[in-house]
Parts: sequence; structure tokens; C-alpha cells
Amino acid sequence: MKFIELSYNINENTPSYGGRHKVSIKEYEQIKNGNTANSYMINFYNHIGTHLDCPNHFFDEGDKISNYSINHLFFTKPQLIEVDLTNNNEISKSTILSKCNKDADIIFFKTSFGKYRKDEKYIKEYPVFMSSFASYLKSECKNLKVVGLDIISLTSPLNKKEGKKAHQIFLGKDLLYSNPILILEDVNLENYNSKIKNILISPFNFEKIDSAPCNVYGLI
Repeated sequence: MKFIELSYNINENTPSYGGRHKVSIKEYEQIKNGNTANSYMINFYNHIGTHLDCPNHFFDEGDKISNYSINHLFFTKPQLIEVDLTNNNEISKSTILSKCNKDADIIFFKTSFGKYRKDEKYIKEYPVFMSSFASYLKSECKNLKVVGLDIISLTSPLNKKEGKKAHQIFLGKDLLYSNPILILEDVNLENYNSKIKNILISPFNFEKIDSAPCNVYGLI
């Protein structure tokens, strides 16, 4: 078995939503200062880097990251769909280049925006995820548990209203659709390999928080 990393390392240059949040990594106890061992103090926003949005992100009574077991975050029917942004800077039924597999339990949408991750464009100009497409996925793909994106957030600053609505559709639970669909943002899809058969998402398992950074692996 071989593992392919689909998440980014977190460092002090990791981009964040709106560019507002920074990671701080500082030395705490250090051998060079006479301490017994090395240790560090780390401060970070819980929606930074590759991270998983859970229902509590938009709903007070929604499940938090610690409500999801590792078994819920193991996937056996992944799909990667490429998105064509040539004419419209959006993720929608009209811009995806293949049909959604209605049996998929996780679908990744590759916009190739990851190539701009070190540029301001990655924060300010990434595509809009259309709420109508979120509704389609939730109503048609009954096995879908997670959508993954190679952009910093489902909510683009180009249309925050659409992003908020798409978040609410995916993370909400009602009789018309199905259980919530979690949202995996800032994924490294440049590493995605067509040989990948399974996906494992391993979040930082903090209690009391809506969402968390995570490690994501493709299994060959």
C-alpha cells in the first residue's frame, strides 16, 4: 500500500481566508537555553490550511469535528472532476468536464488554482461555487459525504452570498435532501493520482470546535 499526500504542510506563510489569519510558531522550551527538551507554542486559526468544515460552522446545533470518527472519514469511491474556468470563473454543472459519479462518497473538484497558492490571486480571485450546483450534488449523489476543493474556501470573495448559501446547503440537514456533506478546503490536488482507490481524512481532533485542519491521504 502506498500513500499520496493531498494536504499541505502548515507554516507561517500558509494562506488564509481573506488573508486575515496568520500561523505563529514560537520556540518555548529549548535545549540550547538549558531546558531538558525542545517544545514550541503554536497559534493558528482553525480554518487554515487543508481543513474540513463541519455542520457547526454554519449551524449552532450542528456536529463538530470531534463528532466524526475516522471510519466516517475513510472513503472507498472517490472521484476527481476537473473544472474548466476558461469562460466562467465558477464551479457549476456547466464548467465541470465530466459527469458526477452518483455512487461516489467523496468528490474532488480540481480547478488547478493551487498553482496560485503563493500569490494574492489565491486569496482574492478563486472561483465561485454555485449554490445551485450544491443543491444538485446533495439531491442526486446520495452516497456523497465530502466535497473537496483546491481553493481556499467554498466562499469566494467574488460572490460571498453564493458561498454562504452553498455552505448552508451542504452542511444542513433536512428531509428534502440527506445528511450533511462536509467540505474539505485547500486540498493539494496537484498530487492526485488516477491510481488512488481510497481516501483517508485525519483531522486534528480538538473538541468544542466547528472544523479543523487535517491530513488527507490517497491510498494506492
